[in-house]
Amino acid sequence: MATDNPVHEERDFLAEREARVDRVIALLRKFFEREDLETKRQRERFAKRCGTTWGNLQQIIQRQRNIPVWLAVNLDRESDGELPMTELSVEVDPRHRIDWEHIRKAMRRKAAKA
Repeated sequence: MATDNPVHEERDFLAEREARVDRVIALLRKFFEREDLETKRQRERFAKRCGTTWGNLQQIIQRQRNIPVWLAVNLDRESDGELPMTELSVEVDPRHRIDWEHIRKAMRRKAAKA
């Protein structure tokens, strides 16, 4: 809920962000419980396809790091949408809209060409 008071807006944004982080952590934990990702080696391969390391993903799950937008896009791609980039991008300020549909279309075009 937007207000005319910048302090309230900032508090609202931070509270909303924390709630989104909670949802993302739960989503990531559930995703990595899958059978095809139960071993460290499988998780390392998945992370590499996403352009990161399993250690970095563990730090994200432990709230030591945030998910940059580029990684959110790669996680979405490599999980076939199970980890939606729009959900993972908690650092994106809602006042600065990202055209997620454009990104999805570009990802589909790139996949079709491959």
